[in-house]
Amino acid sequence: MSLRVLRVFVVSLLVAVPLVAQDGERAIWLLRRFGTPALLVTSLSLPVVDGFEVLDWLRARISGRGAKVIVTSPFPELRAFAGALRELLGIGAILPRNVSADALRVVAEA
Repeated sequence: MSLRVLRVFVVSLLVAVPLVAQDGERAIWLLRRFGTPALLVTSLSLPVVDGFEVLDWLRARISGRGAKVIVTSPFPELRAFAGALRELLGIGAILPRNVSADALRVVAEA
């Protein structure tokens, strides 16, 4: 799995089929269409609508408290800001964008 591509993975509660969006607007469309995911992995720096807005939408409009959320960013400032909003947005883990696929898998499984 390439972590260099901006992405949002939405994993269904019933099947582990990832849904991928290249921007936050498409991620919100997927959330509207498929509902609360079991796991959402998002970059904070998405085009059109950023990752913070995606998480805000998730928490405000659907029963998003059940979704596990992992955020990534290459920018320490965005990771620090996400840390300050961690509880409000229900962020489970904050990782650098260049995290390995194996490390991401370990965090997601925890």
